[in-house]
This record gives sequence, structure tokens and C-alpha cells, in this order.
Amino acid sequence: MTSRDLLLVVLRRWYLMLLGALLTVAALYVATHQSGVYFIRYTFTLLAPRNEFYQNQIQDPHVGMGAMAGLIVTEYNAGRREPLLASADTTLYGEGLRRGSRVRVPNYGSQWQPLLTTPDIDVQVVGPTQDEVRSEAQRIKARLAGILEQRQDDLGIAQTMQMTSLASPASPVVAYVGGSRGRVAVGVGAVGATLTTILVVQFDRWRERRWEGRPRRRRRRRRRKATDVAAGQDRVPVLADRTG
Repeated sequence: MTSRDLLLVVLRRWYLMLLGALLTVAALYVATHQSGVYFIRYTFTLLAPRNEFYQNQIQDPHVGMGAMAGLIVTEYNAGRREPLLASADTTLYGEGLRRGSRVRVPNYGSQWQPLLTTPDIDVQVVGPTQDEVRSEAQRIKARLAGILEQRQDDLGIAQTMQMTSLASPASPVVAYVGGSRGRVAVGVGAVGATLTTILVVQFDRWRERRWEGRPRRRRRRRRRKATDVAAGQDRVPVLADRTG
């Protein structure tokens, strides 16, 4: 199809193009009048027990804190596996979520070769108000600390050898995130125009095929009717002979 053919189709089906434009404008209004969300993010880091031989709680190779971080996340999420993302910096609002939370071990590998060895737990909360987001973040931090303590108590680990935790930052900032209306308008407008044009072209082709098929169907009906009439005429003498 050439550009001239496309222009003729658009002019011929102008009413469908107008309908598509109205639907696009309605979707554009809804998309550009969405309110922003509040977002908070912090890292819940497991710290190794400190003693006179291992003073550094963060870089301590003799304690497998990464495995413990995975156990805590698994218990918090009730066994539900979070999707593996292509980047550890992915945010909830970037995924289109407007209310909710996520607790996971950051994946520093890839979607096909995950690398979950860090003792850090990524916590994200998104919601419509600051108070809701802040209170949910505090609840998650307390819950994670409780799971860590309970796990170690169940294993019978002495208090002096138990892991501790650190939330970083200690007082995370609640940020307001709003999308760019200009980019949303361009995206919705482009998608609406493209879909409308494709659907109009497909509809026009379907109508053309249907109109082209009508003479054929009429000719077939005429031939069928003529055949039935001829067959009826052939049977008339036979019936007459039988009655005579």
C-alpha cells in the first residue's frame, strides 16, 4: 500500500478515524490527569557478629550472610518468588505500581544468570500518601528484624554470635514521583494514531473483499436457481406419464 492509497482509505473511512481520535483524546485525558505517588526505598543490611578477631561487620567472609538474607526474604514473602529483573535499580513506580511494597534480595546478575549473594535486602514502598508509605516502611523494617532474631533463636545461636541489622539510610526520605505529562501525551497520541490507522485499513480491506464477493455469490445463486428450474422441468413429463 502506497501513501496515496493510505490517504484515500483515511478519507473514505473518515468516520472511523474520527471515532479513533475521540477515543485517543479520552485516553489522553485520563493518562495526563493521573496523580503522582509517594515512594520510599532503603536497604536492610545484615551485619556479621563482631568479636576481637573480626572487627569489620560488613566485610566478613567467614559468615554466610547472603544465605540468611535469602531466608528472611523468603519467609517475609511467604514463599512467593519475586520476578527476576534486568536491573537491581528497578523501582516499583517504574513498573507501573501505584500502591504496594516489595522486599527482595537485589539481583546483581541477570534474568538468566541471577547473582543473589549480597547480605542486603532491598525494601521499596509506594502509595498515595506520605503517612501510608512511611508507616508501611517502618512496619516492614520491624518485621524483617523480628524474622532475623527469631531465625537465630530457633537455631540456638548465642547472643554474642548473632547477626544484627542496619537500615540505610536510617531515616529514608519519602519522595513524590510524578510522570512527565508531555511524554505521556506523545506516547498515548502516537499509539492511538497508529492503532486507529491499522484498524481502519484492516476494516477497509475486509469491506472491499466482502463487496467483491457479492457478485460471485449472486451468480452462484442464479446458477443454482436455473439448475433447480431445469431439473423441475425435466421431472414434469415423467409425472404426467405416470398419471396417465
